[in-house]
Amino acid sequence: MAEIKPFMGITYNQIKIHNLSSVIAPPYDVISEEAKKKLYQNNPYNIIRIIKGKTTPNDVESENQYTRAKDFLESWLKKGIFQKDDTPCLYAMEDEFTIPGCERKAIRHGFMTLVKLEEFGKGCILPHEKTLSKPKVDRLRLMKACKANLSPIFALYSDPDRIINSLFQELKSTTEPFIDLLSSERIVHRVYKISSPQIIQKVAEQMKKKSILIADGHHRYETALNYYQQMESSENNQKNTDYSHIMMYLANMDDPGLTILAYHRLLKNLPKENMKSWERKISPFFRIESFPFDGLTTTGSQAREKLFHQLAEKGRKAIPSFGLYAGDKRYYLLVLKDSVNLQSVVPEDQPLICKQLDVTILDHLIINKIINSNECLVKENFLGFSHNHLEAISAVNSDKCQMALFLNPTKIHQVNKIAALGQKMPQKSTFFYPKLPTGLILRKIED
Repeated sequence: MAEIKPFMGITYNQIKIHNLSSVIAPPYDVISEEAKKKLYQNNPYNIIRIIKGKTTPNDVESENQYTRAKDFLESWLKKGIFQKDDTPCLYAMEDEFTIPGCERKAIRHGFMTLVKLEEFGKGCILPHEKTLSKPKVDRLRLMKACKANLSPIFALYSDPDRIINSLFQELKSTTEPFIDLLSSERIVHRVYKISSPQIIQKVAEQMKKKSILIADGHHRYETALNYYQQMESSENNQKNTDYSHIMMYLANMDDPGLTILAYHRLLKNLPKENMKSWERKISPFFRIESFPFDGLTTTGSQAREKLFHQLAEKGRKAIPSFGLYAGDKRYYLLVLKDSVNLQSVVPEDQPLICKQLDVTILDHLIINKIINSNECLVKENFLGFSHNHLEAISAVNSDKCQMALFLNPTKIHQVNKIAALGQKMPQKSTFFYPKLPTGLILRKIED
């Protein structure tokens, strides 16, 4: 059963910080160096200084981005920039946004809580993606320094009758949000404090019946679990600490506002011979159609729109298909051949439903073939990610990467089925939109 409990959150003091949109940031793993510079400029108290601070050539073990993060956190608490609630709460949240690509308005409902940590496969918390080693080392160093949950894990539960949503709605209908901001991405974030013991108890009782599926934050969850296990075996474990729980944002996967976008792949650092031979390597598995453009009879935007229209059509028909752009004045549509037997050509020991995923097919039959490796540590040096296809194309045109690979979004029912089987998808299989901003609510592990 899922064990949740309220907590005393840390938030920006709105008497001192009048514009909350100037101090929040996206999750650390989607912040580019360019975006990082802008966030630093937005406000001297922007959360970026804590979650992804600058490094310097003079950094040493006693003075580095992690020790500076700790200093910022402690200093801002002392100055009253941050303030801590004096009553344990759940934090109900609404994110109002426009879905990219279709311009339809949506509202995602969820709530912030503490959740008892447990090992994957030994309880009710399920992962759905594989993780890489480098981010976990980085996040562990930050957690050890700050002794805090700086951003929530984004997780899902199933509640077709929307019972939990209705419990919160009763209170939200008579209460003003204590946070109500419009972000630079034109997303409205509203947060309500839920301190009623009766509502908290009812929500906790409902969650006891449910499993939790991690949507975003696998690296941070595994980091927190690792830290908890280290502290449990440590003689220095203090009484006024709670390493056994982690701050999570829980959303109902049956809510119509839950939105998943595609996570496109970027390939970089490829030898020239790999770039020249990609078509030959993947042609046994895919029908390849090209959409050339010369800027005269056909513009780049026309060719691009044709590719993405056909890619979406294939997705609606559940035909595994992908887009490719390598900066050679043409886009490519790659459609899996009917003759390909996924059970045999995808080598991993997985159920067929896992091998039929677009992200699995892309990983094994395109990326592994082009890179000439299926080793995760090797692939880390070649892979980048973007949920925005225009940014991915721009990255190729500006030589920041050599190739962009496009795919259709993973469906939530696929994510749920595969996690329930105890299986994991390739890294970055889903982009749950919008991302949760960092800086709305923090939580100290030690007081």
